[in-house]
Amino acid sequence: MTILKQINELLPVAKISKTPILTKDDILEYLSQIKPLLKKDGIKEIGLFGSYAIGEEEANSDVDLVILAEKEFLDRLKGIDCILYFENLREKISRDLNKSVDLVKVFSKEKLNHNILKDAIYV
Repeated sequence: MTILKQINELLPVAKISKTPILTKDDILEYLSQIKPLLKKDGIKEIGLFGSYAIGEEEANSDVDLVILAEKEFLDRLKGIDCILYFENLREKISRDLNKSVDLVKVFSKEKLNHNILKDAIYV
């Protein structure tokens, strides 16, 4: 089974509001819905930062997300598989939110404390 197919099967339940304008609350609700599924896959934390997190988004703003993966995730997915997992996840979230999405991937808790990432809103 391809990684893209696994991600699409992993995250079929998440829904966002049908309002025409995406809000911080919409994004956080969506992340709350997918977090339990991502945790099963070895993702420890997911959070929102950037313009949406601080309420300064504009119509053309992208969605900035930070993801903390557990060591077991890295032990299981190495090299290109890890890269493909995150790219497919980013594409899936982008489609669901109908917005461009940037993912910052972090593989140690200490790095989460670095400047802007420590101010992210985690679900």
